[in-house]
Amino acid sequence: MSIHLWWELSKKQYEKYCFFYVIIFLNGSDAMSIEEYKKFDPEFDEQLFLSKVQNMFIKYFSAVMLDKLDTVKHFVSDSVYQDGVNLVNEWKSRKARHMYDMLNAQDSHITSIEETDDAYVISVFLNSRYLDYYMDLETGKVTGDDQNRVTVPYRLELTKKKDFKKEGLIKKCPTCGASLLINNSGKCEYCGNTYNLEDYDFVITRMYKS
Repeated sequence: MSIHLWWELSKKQYEKYCFFYVIIFLNGSDAMSIEEYKKFDPEFDEQLFLSKVQNMFIKYFSAVMLDKLDTVKHFVSDSVYQDGVNLVNEWKSRKARHMYDMLNAQDSHITSIEETDDAYVISVFLNSRYLDYYMDLETGKVTGDDQNRVTVPYRLELTKKKDFKKEGLIKKCPTCGASLLINNSGKCEYCGNTYNLEDYDFVITRMYKS
């Protein structure tokens, strides 16, 4: 057998092996469709969910830009919150602010739904558009293009506990004891304490440029 023929046969065997490996791997995953997920969460609405994700995305980067991360802490994981803190501190050390001016999010869609032992994880793709420039905190001087928006694709992972509680359920504020309703503000209207939504709804647990 010639070396060339041997190589062609070996390559076909390798490709066949890889093909069956991928099939077996995919069949063994815990991925599910939206309809399958709705069996566990009957009130789930895809369009409302994506609208909420886009809103959370805009709020998060607006909070990073304005150094007000405490206003979004209730709907992000500790690691995503810390990523924001690191971004703010990095630009503070340079006496500058990274601007995400005229920020919006569009073209969002669900790419996968995974089930873990104690939670559901939904991955989302979206395109963000914003004026990407930097502002000197002392002089106000702008560096970069503050006239033309850029398009930056992002991927997000949102996680919801399997034993989640119904939103709207009356709870007690852990700080002042006042009754409160779980809402989008993440704050007790009486004492201003911020609480986490992870027991009630999806929170962003990962976010990165695609």
